[in-house]
Amino acid sequence: MASLCFSPSVLSCKIKPPITGFRKQRFSLFVCRAASLTFRDLDADDFRHPLDRQNTLLLRAIPGLNDIGKALLGTVSEQIMLLENIGTSVLVSENQLPELHYLMVEAARILNIEAPDLYIRQSPVPNAYTLAVSGKKPFVVVHTSLVELLSRKEFRLSWLMS
Repeated sequence: MASLCFSPSVLSCKIKPPITGFRKQRFSLFVCRAASLTFRDLDADDFRHPLDRQNTLLLRAIPGLNDIGKALLGTVSEQIMLLENIGTSVLVSENQLPELHYLMVEAARILNIEAPDLYIRQSPVPNAYTLAVSGKKPFVVVHTSLVELLSRKEFRLSWLMS
């Protein structure tokens, strides 16, 4: 079970310079931190939907299914998926879409994990997904239409849920 850790700190606020952000509007990002919030020993089962947990257990009970899946997908198909995703998307960084980068870094800090790479992909279909290729750093891909649909607060919450 995850434990929630609050460390007391003095309220600190700062105004970041205006940037172009959601829906091409200019705004200043006002950042306040009242307390440091971090989840320790977080496990996927702590927030997994009960039906997802049940179906995962059922699939794990089938002997050899994991080996068959690895043989079918293999490293070649993983590399193809990786290259296709990063080749058609924009990598978010401090210089490229800085507000989205800040939200990802902040969510990773709260979850006490290393921040995955974040890519934005042009698509009219709202979607987001995570891909972790064997031995490589996981990354998150978010479609532009989803970025346009969500408010900043909803977007922040989506990082914590993914």
